[in-house]
Amino acid sequence: MVRDASEPAISVVMAVLDGARFIGEQLASFAAQTVLPDELIVGDEGSVDATVEIVERFAAGAPFRVVLVRNPVRLGVTDNFLSLAARARGPIIAFSDCDDVWDSQKLERIAPWFRDPAVGLVMHRALVVDETLRPLGRRYPVIGRTVVRQARRVDPWLPGSGMCVFRKALIDVAATDAGARPREAGGHSMDHDDWVYFLAGSLGKTVFLAEDLALYRQHGGSYMGAPAGDLRERVDRGLRLDAGDFRRQGAMFRARRDFWVRIASNPGTRQPVRDEAARSAAWCDRLASLQDARAGVRDQASGRARRLLRLLRLIVRAGYRPRTWAGLGLRALAADTISLVRPGPGTDALAAAAELANRVANERAAGRSPEAIATQLTTEGVPPVYGNRWTAQMIRDLNFQGRRASEATAIEAAQVSIESPDQPAPQRSPNR
Repeated sequence: MVRDASEPAISVVMAVLDGARFIGEQLASFAAQTVLPDELIVGDEGSVDATVEIVERFAAGAPFRVVLVRNPVRLGVTDNFLSLAARARGPIIAFSDCDDVWDSQKLERIAPWFRDPAVGLVMHRALVVDETLRPLGRRYPVIGRTVVRQARRVDPWLPGSGMCVFRKALIDVAATDAGARPREAGGHSMDHDDWVYFLAGSLGKTVFLAEDLALYRQHGGSYMGAPAGDLRERVDRGLRLDAGDFRRQGAMFRARRDFWVRIASNPGTRQPVRDEAARSAAWCDRLASLQDARAGVRDQASGRARRLLRLLRLIVRAGYRPRTWAGLGLRALAADTISLVRPGPGTDALAAAAELANRVANERAAGRSPEAIATQLTTEGVPPVYGNRWTAQMIRDLNFQGRRASEATAIEAAQVSIESPDQPAPQRSPNR
């Protein structure tokens, strides 16, 4: 179906590295859309399999414009996606992983939401499937009902998603402050989908669409995957954090505050955006102060009575109200309360987890399932990184940590090889 002239054109952008195994199915799902995209821009990071050939064959007969960008140097998943988004000619951009499969009505169902000029982002659900597209009984992200949230009424901790469709104007706002993408608490710059979610949730309306409009494939080469785990496991994961973690999170939100302060004070930015930026700076400042307060609650160097008093003060100041109301949420309250009687992991345990991340990443890349790896670690008697037993979600957490470290090493090696051509080729890392 041809796009309705009253609705904006949509550009699909896809970052890829060695995606030949699955990319054909995703490309076919683009061509099968009931409302076709205006263009597809693919950024290849130096694939050595048949990825480029598959894209070129598709482009030859595609019912829309296809642009293949072959990056001369390794950028990494995030910068690859963002560089492609900057090239897009459509006002609306859809991120796409190369190993998923879109529902044929995805763009048709999403496009009408952008008739409202205040809507900056639409995030939809996907069915989580295995590498053969067999449903795994879960959806990601978890969206129980369709809802439209105003600026700063979103959950700031909700991870971004490859299921994002957004206005290019969001990243254009950020471009006025070059190089200003804030870093996460772990020290790395925000991922592309988290970045777009942050911008959209700060400046305008965000639509959470409770419709399953893609198949989200999980396989050994998945970079991140769909989070899982029950409430107890999520609380146990939260107990792994200590005062230092929360101080770093406070610094992270202050960096986001400073970003919005710069945007708000930039005379080249439109006044409505400057006004929203000023309000978002205050929002981030509150979130930073809450993390600082949690650091006090988790400070093992303080006595239990003092930590309890800090917890009560945080409750009184409505610190644990819902996260969509600039609070920490009840799950944080549960974890902080339990932490008063249950100490977190020591430095040795955290170092052991960092070593395990590399092992897990290698085993996942070799095709072993999270469940199989968890069983093996249990058999070996390796202590779990949190909680009382190894779980598939723990393996996914470690896999993501290991993949990120591997990608950072590969990017650094690629940059060195440009300066010193005699250096060996950089280590490769899989697609997101």
